[in-house]
Amino acid sequence: MGETVTYWLLLPEVWLIVGIVLIIVEILIGTAYFLLALGVAGLILSGIVFFQEIFLFGLLTDWMDVAICYGILSIVSIFIVKALVRKDSQDQDINQY
Repeated sequence: MGETVTYWLLLPEVWLIVGIVLIIVEILIGTAYFLLALGVAGLILSGIVFFQEIFLFGLLTDWMDVAICYGILSIVSIFIVKALVRKDSQDQDINQY
């Protein structure tokens, strides 16, 4: 069972699909940019998994490594997206008197 999970999580196509689906769901239902950050983390992880054999020499070898990397990327991307959104939302409100 663990080998099957590891096989699927080490495919960059899986993370590309996960990232795109999460971004589309964010666009459709709007979850305050939470799913957008998770989707961006999925896309970044897809690139890491794709290029790991060339540049990183097999850094991610097990499903736990992939899960930890996705968790860290998700947390970092949530903070970055929230910081970017907070800067844009400081405009004056038309209803303030």
